[in-house]
Amino acid sequence: MENQPAPEVNAEVLLQQLKTSLGNAASRSAYSVSERDPALVQSVEKNYGARAIRAGRCLDELLAGSTAWELFEPPVPRRSRLPRLHELSQCAPLLNIMRESGELGDRERAFVQKDAKLAALWQDSTLTDEQRRLQTESEYSHYRDTLSKISAAYRPKYEHLKRAVQGDAIPLTGPRVSVRTMLQPPLIATFYSACHTADVNTFRQPAVGNIDRNSRELRNGGNAVVVRSGESGSGEIALGMLDPMTWDVLTIAMVAFFVRTSGTSTDNSFPFQIDDYFLWRGVDARKRTRALHAQINDRLKFLFSDQLVAECESSLWITDPMSSRRVKTVSSTAGPFLYSHAPLVRHKNSANADDQVPEGYIVSLGEWARSYVATRSMRGVFVRHLAEYDLQRQQWERRIGWYLVFQMFNQRRRMQFEAFEHRGTIKTAVKPQHPLKMSTVLVGSHVSWQDMAITNPGKVIRQWLDALETLHRDGVIGPYMCLDGAIDGSDLPSRGRLVEMLERRIEFVPGTLLMPHFRARQ
Repeated sequence: MENQPAPEVNAEVLLQQLKTSLGNAASRSAYSVSERDPALVQSVEKNYGARAIRAGRCLDELLAGSTAWELFEPPVPRRSRLPRLHELSQCAPLLNIMRESGELGDRERAFVQKDAKLAALWQDSTLTDEQRRLQTESEYSHYRDTLSKISAAYRPKYEHLKRAVQGDAIPLTGPRVSVRTMLQPPLIATFYSACHTADVNTFRQPAVGNIDRNSRELRNGGNAVVVRSGESGSGEIALGMLDPMTWDVLTIAMVAFFVRTSGTSTDNSFPFQIDDYFLWRGVDARKRTRALHAQINDRLKFLFSDQLVAECESSLWITDPMSSRRVKTVSSTAGPFLYSHAPLVRHKNSANADDQVPEGYIVSLGEWARSYVATRSMRGVFVRHLAEYDLQRQQWERRIGWYLVFQMFNQRRRMQFEAFEHRGTIKTAVKPQHPLKMSTVLVGSHVSWQDMAITNPGKVIRQWLDALETLHRDGVIGPYMCLDGAIDGSDLPSRGRLVEMLERRIEFVPGTLLMPHFRARQ
């Protein structure tokens, strides 16, 4: 006998069946009650019980362990997590939230798969009762593990929604900021190089006449990132604070400026929570230790302090309000990247109030950003995928992605876009301004490849190709093409292949995430 497909499960239908069954039970118990009366249905459920009905049992299994419960009722210690909202018959708002997030659909599919496996198991006549019992327990254990993974996957979404409902701060990781415009002046490109270079010798001593002899700087024309000794130690010690985590903190702060303010003036302050970093990077709640919390707080204070100075020289064409003509205006500023106005400490502990790390700060952008924000000029593109790449496993994708975004943004005005029809759909062909050599991208991305090229040149080629494929799959870059031969160097001899590949030219075009923004700037 062939196994019959398991019927589909719908949580909303189960909820309606539960209310109908409770109404019928109340009628049999001489209650004058209708399923349209929520209060009476709720009172009947307290005595009758939801799990006594098949619809209630199925609904209980579907909703068990979901963190969406905490949007309506906080967890109560020393009490069972389920049922919540007092009774299952009152969980219609919960189903709406879970349906919109997609968690309810995943749970329903897991429920159907579990029932199908159990049905096939009990129809197998070759199994003994003991074997059937053991396999049934194994299937239920696997089902509970699946629900736990689903709950963990959707936990960040509910945390963002909970903060938004409470009015703490607009979440930065919502769909509206998956591709977000942000400040992209040359100073930020210099700061990216400062945070992603591993060679301390790239930081030079400033010009003669500077009082602080221990200070170091990374300069690109009129823009520079200067690290001073300050009060805490020497410049060499402070250079260790310039790392990818510091770049993350400043980048997320700039995105928070556009999301949480009108984005018209740098005088507008906004909250920056340390949880913003955790949520953006997808750090599991169990790994949000006090030590990691303190590291992020130290980098925030480093961006506030006078140890890190942003020297910015901008040349912008600003419209004169009197003559309505565009006038080239040159301005030079120097100061911190961020200003701190007040710490955010919600849960104070009188025992160690002095040692407590704040949950965030009320901050504003430094003076270097004033002219760029006021004129809405030189705004780039921030792709969330690049911030979510694992710092341990995907350094190449992360750094190469940032560098290529910078390069494509700089070339966007001279890119040629042409729309054409392909199989009934309109597509866009892009011709970039000029190609980039593989060596140029590797050096500009600050990836550690020179030592690897000596010991294992084949690994450099593999990591290069894997990084490009990941960026293309995530929509950061479009289809790329090598102008001098095969992209993987398969047409080159084995000996000296990497040396030849480093000089090959490759054309990079914007991916699906960047294309709409680049077209809008034309």
